[in-house]
Amino acid sequence: MGLILFSVLALAGVAIVFWSATSFLKTNAQDKRRRREPSEIPTNKALLIGIHYKGVRVSSDTTIDLNEVPHNEVKTWHRILTNYFAYKDSDITHMLDQDNEEEGNIWPSYENICIWHVKMAQLEALVADVRPRDKRFLFVAAHGGQLQCTSDSTELDGKDEVFYTRESDGRTSKIIKDNDLHRILVCDFPEGASLTVVFEICHSGTLLDLPFRIDQNAEGIGEISDAKHRAEDVDGEILCIAACEDGQKAHDFKSDTPGDQGIITKVVDYTLETNGQVGEKHSLNLVALHHELLTSSEWARQEAGLEAAQTPVVSTLYAPFAPAQQFQTESPLR
Repeated sequence: MGLILFSVLALAGVAIVFWSATSFLKTNAQDKRRRREPSEIPTNKALLIGIHYKGVRVSSDTTIDLNEVPHNEVKTWHRILTNYFAYKDSDITHMLDQDNEEEGNIWPSYENICIWHVKMAQLEALVADVRPRDKRFLFVAAHGGQLQCTSDSTELDGKDEVFYTRESDGRTSKIIKDNDLHRILVCDFPEGASLTVVFEICHSGTLLDLPFRIDQNAEGIGEISDAKHRAEDVDGEILCIAACEDGQKAHDFKSDTPGDQGIITKVVDYTLETNGQVGEKHSLNLVALHHELLTSSEWARQEAGLEAAQTPVVSTLYAPFAPAQQFQTESPLR
């Protein structure tokens, strides 16, 4: 696919207030994490997961090969974080299923990603030492799906969203559920710290199980709606950007340089390369970003002749609240 002409994406903050609900009983571990003192020097930490599978069997009749797209995206996000968001190389951990493992890379098995109390469990390591003022970032490019749930009342559609690992034998996979991600990343996250999560995954709209989503009306003004039934009061600032709705598939977009990538990676990378300044710290206006994702995904779908729609989803832990003009999609680069 040729060069996609995107409109200018505003890079600015969005005013917010915390959503608060009835408090619930917290464990000692939760209280301990939430009461942590702010970091004297705020820290950054990022985990980038890219799984291409190369013929791994995810069910009795389905094998998966995502080619090099997930690995391309990990490289792109590493460059984005270091060039535009003040991350150092040492702040970033890669989990790639590649034959010639780079130094420091960790294989994306179920145990390495999310088993609690395992030394190499990287989701837990991402947030274990987080304090107020710290920033955390998670990116996952993988194969996703949905499973009928039996007991989780927060699922409005009655299904759990999942993504698939690649086990150390290279041939099999296991599932990581939205409940696992929410429990590890969200439930104990402390007030004053921030976590941004990006999913280039099919069926990922509510993969982090956050309660609110940002939509926009025909005038490009942001509106807040429920993504999940709200079940708890959590303090941190958490944002999730997912490639598509729970019932949709995520498509790849063709590019010679740096290679085929998903819609979120493509839009953010192009916008920052076009309008950002390397070495300066940036922030993204959520509604402007969502508007650009919606516009670009529809354009690309039509260009590729795809019938199925892809609607990127922006969800939050709290409901942003600001005058309507602060949610306009048009605003200058700052």
